[in-house]
Amino acid sequence: MAHFQPNTWVWIQDKEEIYLPAKVLKPFLKGDETTVLTEDGENQFLDAKASQFCEECNPEAMNSAIADLVNISDLNEMSILHNLRIRFKEDKIYTNISSILISVNPFKLLPLYTPEVLDSYRNGSRGMAPHVFGIAVNAYNNMLSYSENQAVVCSGESGAGKSEATKLILQFLTDVSSKASATTAKENVIEGVTSKSSTLEKQILGANPILEAFGNAKTLRNNNSSRFGKLITINFDRNGSIIGGGIINYLLEKSRIVTQTTGERNYHIFYQLLTASETDPEMTAELKLQAPDLFTFTSQSGVTHVDGISDDKDFEEMRNSLSILHFTEQMQHEVFRIVAGVLHFGNVKFRVQKIDNAEDGAAVSNPEVLAHAAGLWGVDAAELEKVLTYKSMGSREVILMAYSQTQAQDARDAMVKQVYSDLFQFLVDKINIELSIGGAQRHSFIGVLDIFGFEHFEVNSFEQLCINYCNEKLQFHFNEHIFRMEQNLYKEEGIIIPGTAFVDNQPTLDLLELKTTGVFSMIDEEINVPRGSDEGLLQKILTKHAKHPNCVRPKPRECKDALKNFGISHYAGIVFYNVTNFLEKNKDQLHSDITAVLAKSNVPLVSNFFPPEVDDGQGKGGKKSAKKTLGSQFKSQLNDLVATLNSTFPHFVRCMKSNDNKKGGQFTSSRMQDQLRYAGLVEVCRIRKLGFPVRRPFDEFFKRYRCVNLLSPNLDHLLQFLQEKGVLIAGEWAKGHSKVFCRTEQSGNLEYARETSLTKVVTIVQKNTRRMIARRKFKTWKKILINVAEAIKNREEEPLAKIIDLAFELPSGGGHLQIIKDAKLLLARLREEKRVTQLLEKAIELRNIDSLKSAIAVHAAVQPPFHTPLAAKAQQVLERLEAELAIKVALIAAIAARNKVQLKETIDKCIAMDYECIELKQAQALVARIDEELALIAKLQAACKEENLDVINGILQTCSEQGLETYYASELKDARQVKAAILQRIAAEEEERKRREEEEERQRAALAAIEAKRLAAVDAARTKLKATFATKDIAKINSVLEELIHAGFNFPEVEEARSVLSSLKKVDEVKSQLQASIKTLETQCESGINASDLNPLIQAIATAEKMAELSGDFPELHDAQDMLEVFRKHATAKADLEKAYAARDRVQLRAAMDVAQDLEMQLDVLVRAQELLKEMDATQGKMVGVPAGPSLQNAGQPYDAAEEARQMRQEIAKQARFDVKNYPNLRTADDFARGAVLNKTKIKENFLTFQPMVIPKSITDLNRENNKLALQIHKDLLGYMGDKQLPFPAMLAQDILRKGFEHKPIRDEIYMLIIKQLSNNPRPESVAKGWQVMCMCVGTFPPSPEFENFLLHYIIEKRDRGRGAVIDYARYCLRTLEAILNSGDGTGFVPSVEEILAYKERPPILATIYLVDGNVITENLPLTPDLNVAKVLEMCSGWLDLKDSRINTLGMFVYDLGEQEDPKAGADPYAKAAYADLKRTPRPLRNEDYMGDTIVQKARQRRKFKFVLKRKLFLPKYNYRGEDPFFERMTYLQAEDEAIIQGNLELTSPEEAQQLAAISMAVAFGEEMPDTMEAMVAANVDEFVPPNWRKTKSPEEWAQLILQFRDGLIFVDPDDLQDRFLQIVQKCPAYGSHWFYAHKMEPTSISGIPQNIRQLPNDLILAFNAEGMHIYTFSRKLLLSFPYSDICRWGGSSSQFSLIMADDQTSESYEFVLVTSQAADMAAIILDHIRAIMAEQELEA
Repeated sequence: MAHFQPNTWVWIQDKEEIYLPAKVLKPFLKGDETTVLTEDGENQFLDAKASQFCEECNPEAMNSAIADLVNISDLNEMSILHNLRIRFKEDKIYTNISSILISVNPFKLLPLYTPEVLDSYRNGSRGMAPHVFGIAVNAYNNMLSYSENQAVVCSGESGAGKSEATKLILQFLTDVSSKASATTAKENVIEGVTSKSSTLEKQILGANPILEAFGNAKTLRNNNSSRFGKLITINFDRNGSIIGGGIINYLLEKSRIVTQTTGERNYHIFYQLLTASETDPEMTAELKLQAPDLFTFTSQSGVTHVDGISDDKDFEEMRNSLSILHFTEQMQHEVFRIVAGVLHFGNVKFRVQKIDNAEDGAAVSNPEVLAHAAGLWGVDAAELEKVLTYKSMGSREVILMAYSQTQAQDARDAMVKQVYSDLFQFLVDKINIELSIGGAQRHSFIGVLDIFGFEHFEVNSFEQLCINYCNEKLQFHFNEHIFRMEQNLYKEEGIIIPGTAFVDNQPTLDLLELKTTGVFSMIDEEINVPRGSDEGLLQKILTKHAKHPNCVRPKPRECKDALKNFGISHYAGIVFYNVTNFLEKNKDQLHSDITAVLAKSNVPLVSNFFPPEVDDGQGKGGKKSAKKTLGSQFKSQLNDLVATLNSTFPHFVRCMKSNDNKKGGQFTSSRMQDQLRYAGLVEVCRIRKLGFPVRRPFDEFFKRYRCVNLLSPNLDHLLQFLQEKGVLIAGEWAKGHSKVFCRTEQSGNLEYARETSLTKVVTIVQKNTRRMIARRKFKTWKKILINVAEAIKNREEEPLAKIIDLAFELPSGGGHLQIIKDAKLLLARLREEKRVTQLLEKAIELRNIDSLKSAIAVHAAVQPPFHTPLAAKAQQVLERLEAELAIKVALIAAIAARNKVQLKETIDKCIAMDYECIELKQAQALVARIDEELALIAKLQAACKEENLDVINGILQTCSEQGLETYYASELKDARQVKAAILQRIAAEEEERKRREEEEERQRAALAAIEAKRLAAVDAARTKLKATFATKDIAKINSVLEELIHAGFNFPEVEEARSVLSSLKKVDEVKSQLQASIKTLETQCESGINASDLNPLIQAIATAEKMAELSGDFPELHDAQDMLEVFRKHATAKADLEKAYAARDRVQLRAAMDVAQDLEMQLDVLVRAQELLKEMDATQGKMVGVPAGPSLQNAGQPYDAAEEARQMRQEIAKQARFDVKNYPNLRTADDFARGAVLNKTKIKENFLTFQPMVIPKSITDLNRENNKLALQIHKDLLGYMGDKQLPFPAMLAQDILRKGFEHKPIRDEIYMLIIKQLSNNPRPESVAKGWQVMCMCVGTFPPSPEFENFLLHYIIEKRDRGRGAVIDYARYCLRTLEAILNSGDGTGFVPSVEEILAYKERPPILATIYLVDGNVITENLPLTPDLNVAKVLEMCSGWLDLKDSRINTLGMFVYDLGEQEDPKAGADPYAKAAYADLKRTPRPLRNEDYMGDTIVQKARQRRKFKFVLKRKLFLPKYNYRGEDPFFERMTYLQAEDEAIIQGNLELTSPEEAQQLAAISMAVAFGEEMPDTMEAMVAANVDEFVPPNWRKTKSPEEWAQLILQFRDGLIFVDPDDLQDRFLQIVQKCPAYGSHWFYAHKMEPTSISGIPQNIRQLPNDLILAFNAEGMHIYTFSRKLLLSFPYSDICRWGGSSSQFSLIMADDQTSESYEFVLVTSQAADMAAIILDHIRAIMAEQELEA
């Protein structure tokens, strides 16, 4: 008998923990009473019975550092269980059994999966703590090392964490594969372009959200239980890069689609799709989506929402995954139509149809629901109704047999199950197609098996039989690998180890799967037997296997309905299976009538599910191929699965469930013990400890370890050498007939020896390799320097720029080398020469004198000067233009003087210079005109000599027409005198006289007509000329002036035109001069402006100002004056910067840099100044944590001063110099790109913009250790923002926050990384998550004082210029950042994972909360997403210092303020809703609601709103006057609002109305209450009267009535007045009611609906208060009232509210449906009242 000595340890039994270690205090024997000391220091008495079970305990079992159970020397169930328990309590959820991993589900997020942890396992798991990443890396390395396929089998019961383990393994494999891809496709990684491999990685990870949506559901054991099995294979090439993959799915649980156990849910996709009813009005309308409560298939279990699952966000993620896997929009639309159709088919109801002379049939009772569901699937509703209510019988003569009501429901259920199952298979097939695109030949693969765990429920059916059969097969595979194969191998190899018994489940498998006699075969056989039945099957199984040890006939108390069950003794225990519907489920077939209708669907996806049947090839009379039963299909799949697993090297992850409550930190020892036993892990430990798990063939062993002793000629010599050196330890290894066997630790020692030997060789190789690399680098550097020298010699800009970029590869970027400095200076010089050359070219092209002068001046100012042919050419062009200008001036003068000689001389000069201009054409036209005029005058003089009167008259007429009087007055006068003389000579003759008189009369008339014509022409010309003045268009004025000159017009406006033209030309010249000067200075800005460079612009402005005085103002002058001020600032800033740089004065340097950065100057001296400042900072040392100046706000400041300081801080931060790109501690783009071989330009361009791949180095200048942290943080950020698929995003965000909180030097880097990822980010969902991280960061840690203004600048800019939700995020960030800046470092905290998860549900907000009277309680209160209404109410109560015991009756209300006025938003998506015309009343929020959800909802609805704090519950016992005056004030304000403002309380007498009005005025005015009728009317007395009485009297009459009460009220204490008011309104039946507007929905059938409900009008108001529900008309007439006891159930959607009411007359229930947008509000207020009433009743009881 065992004797236990003091201070030793024993195992004692414990009711909760099963086994516990305890210290022996005094000697005792088993069966003796004793007292022992437990681990927690408590004495525990053991009676004789208890001590009988004591066993010796090795103290090492209490060491949680033992990570491999094989290493426990005293190996038993007790030590294993205790080891797992103590490790679990230390959050060590992974434990090894040699190469097998035990994973205990902690039911909480642990920081075990960050990029930092993942990276630590990249190089292997040796020396690392047990981890699922260790299993993944072992599989990956084995695959690469041995070119052998691998498999990871994740097993365990539901909720043990198999799916999560699978996702983590896939994540690790895709991540490590991307590194392998990077070595062969480095350019893809550098450029940030997604390569084919990375696309496949995204697709593999993207498949999971799709499969989980359609194949996972909430069960009692697991909120995200996989209801199907899957084997995911990932294909790799020789380099370890992913080239494809595939998914094999097993046995989707179809019964869940139509029925779920209480407390469970249907598949996630149904609830996800229904969230679109709140976010997608178009989809909602098309699919008729409603709340889950209104669909049978989603409401029957009583659970529609699961804490921790965000259906809407998961729906977005799932749709994004569909896009990643190339599901087209049309394909997605068809998928959602099918899913919605399943829901609507579930709502199809069947009624009993009486049939004459036959059994009752079935008919659809709601055909409109069937019609919509059929329409979604694209089938004819009438045909579908027929096949759901009748089935055809016979082959030749078809007979229709009616279904019963139950059979019709079964047919409907079978149809939706089949279609959904086919849809799921389609999704898997489509995913496999996408994963196999490319067709690359795989080298090897890793398979990850995630399959259903063992199931044992109260009632187990055919699905559980299949699932448990699968687990039996997998357990057999496990046994084969771990036990039987091990023992057989030892026997074959001649290795002797102690035998170990294990549970062999081969008999169970034989019972299930043997041909003919196996249970599955018997089920298939019973299907084919005429009149086969479930009962017949049961009897055959129990009879056939009556003597089988694993077949159990249940006893009555062992299971429910024992007579319908048979039992199987599985490896995990006995399970009883109920045979009901076994045969039907195994058939897994739809009636051909239904498939025929579905095959005709016009939805391609549905019709493809039911392809035409083909015969078996026997021609006419041949039978159609029979479909396999579900059981046979599953058996075939499992055999293939086991064959696949047997062809791979297996790795096992045994997942275990720590408790059944799904709560973190709970370790239920009894459940863990059961799982240890089921999995046979104790036996595994024993055989792994006794056996040799590592074995290598002789050849492989010799090749692998010969490096330890290269002189060994053969294996035996090598083994002898290794044993002599102590590497091989006796007993830890054995040599078989063909293999060498080792225990795990021995194998590790061998590997260590091998690595040590290889390290020596590798060190030599590394030494030589490093020397080679160094020499190559040196040669490269030398070549760079040679190329730099050559580029300097050639003076070519582009080659020089490229070689300077490469110079960053030199040590320290080459900045210390004079040749690099010379190259940079030369490059700057070449660029300056290029700018000057371009300026000269542009000036020559423009042929503008001022531009040429400026360009020539700039060229001349370049020091040292440089020579270019363009300078001479520009000088020539300038001289030419000046000569042309001089000729132009001479032409204008000659034209004005009408000097023919001068004109001809000037014209000849123009022709000689080959110069053409408008003035030349005018001069030539004038010369021609003068010649014509002189010829006409000569002709006139000749006629005078000849005394030819007719000719003289004609010429004189022509001269008058042409207006030559001005220029040839004397000649025309002489001609007229000659004419007069001629006429006088013939005056003597009478006839001549008469003729002369007639002639003169005629001539006078002609001359008058000519003059009139000339004057009209002059007027027209004058008008035309004046019109051109307004245009100030030089070309138009020139054109018109030329026409007038040619026509001989010379009126005053012509001279005025010449003057205007001259002025315009001068203004144009001045403008050109201004523009040329500005352009020149803009060009010089790039290299810096000196004060002397401003002179040309100053002179041009002076000229322009003089011109403006004469000809009027013009905008170019003001622009030039503004630019001059800017250029002066540039010149001053450059001078100050150069002075400060030369003086090396840190203060002056900082000030000058600030000014230069404000002006956004880009100068070489600025870059040098920044570098100098960094050097000075590094020398002096930065004072971390000391603010740059005094605090702008502190708690002692008054509000106004604090607000002023806040505004001042913002104004400072808005300055352009605080743009993040100007942050001094940023790396340069060149430095960021250093090390990249390809696409450097692309990297530099994307330096501060969004990047979907991990950055090559930090954004800011950090040391090596912090740079490594920066890369991990960027990977965290990519994972949280969804740009990289990583597990547990909330944990990644917490990792970022924790690192920022603990490591001050990387805080600015974190903010810069967030800003980088938000810049030019193409994905809105990624932007939203990036801002979420920003919101969390500003509440956790402040930026450094140096970065503070830069961060503020960015956030303020997004607040002022952002779009959509970004503005709200920026507003929240700004307030939170200002708060932490004011409170100081250390006041923030790292949020919990639960708090971070809340960001997935809703955004953080700034909430302004009002009282009923409009006063603000708090303005812009930052609320994190995890703060619900209850917490906000608690905060408000604290701010208001409320002491009343009734504060629990307060609530938060949402007041609708109408539609947002946004012309860009388009039409209101809810404008056509059935409830659009209804008034929206204040919405009471539940205490568990979140205000952020309201803001999101209102934004989607485009509605304005506000939050109001007021009372929500008014139970009769609460109607008393309390001691808290402010609470009473709030109650009064709410009552006044209801009675006086809203008019919700009907007052029956005018006296009450008068009293309330008088009291309300007295409270409002106090002693200053008006005392005359006129004053009363002026004070709007009628507004104090309740609305329903207001119009019954005039304001004067109301004033007279209210004055009667005045004297008795004005001196009463206001609190007493408020109490009087409340006493009156509390008598109103509707006091404390919540009002909702609705339309009554007409029922599809009036059967069972009471008459009073049927007679209700369409428009109703529902009021809910402590008495129950009350129904009013819109005119506030009470129609009906119901106590809450009459309301059996209630629920609703976004547009309907359904009440199941009890009918007192018939004791039956009926449904009362309303159309409203406030269904959720009504449901919440009903529940609040019922809870309050029940709570009061419990207190009274």
